[in-house]
Amino acid sequence: MEKIRGLLLKYEIDKKTVFKIIILAIILISSLIIKWTAKPNTKVIADDNKNKDVKTEKIEDNIVIDISGEIKNPGIYKMKGRVRLYEIIDKAGGLKEEANINSINQARYVKDGEKIIIPSSRSSQSMDKESISNGNNLVNINTASKEELLKLPGIGEVTAEKIINYRDNNNFTKIEDLKNVNGIGMATYNKLKDLICV
Repeated sequence: MEKIRGLLLKYEIDKKTVFKIIILAIILISSLIIKWTAKPNTKVIADDNKNKDVKTEKIEDNIVIDISGEIKNPGIYKMKGRVRLYEIIDKAGGLKEEANINSINQARYVKDGEKIIIPSSRSSQSMDKESISNGNNLVNINTASKEELLKLPGIGEVTAEKIINYRDNNNFTKIEDLKNVNGIGMATYNKLKDLICV
């Protein structure tokens, strides 16, 4: 009788041990599954962040500007990151005395591959309506002052301000871009196309 009782007691102990082993195995397998499924997602996120960093660095390395006109050291300059016009001017040795600072926005951002011509105050003072209509001088819509724009046919105060606001954010790459300015339609553009340049 005692022998049978001992066997039953031993069986109960083994049963509890087996149950504990099964529970531990389930926990271990569950944690491994979670680890395996979570690992690829983490890697993708890390890779995405890495790619974003690479793209940013490439953009920062591609700012090349050609500046000339009333500048002390005209030429091509390579800069990093988003650059404002005054930073390019400083790198090029600063403005000459004849530079017309009223016709340029030194606080605007420059674009990669942009050609910047710093105008002379002498040329802007000598320009009048007659010389424009005769085609002797072309008005650069990227650098012209408000007063110079007002000398163009069909351009009033409001439209001149719209042109300046537009170029501060977009810059004209071709004269046809003038049609993107709100208020300048085909009729006005046709009057101006032979009188302007970029």
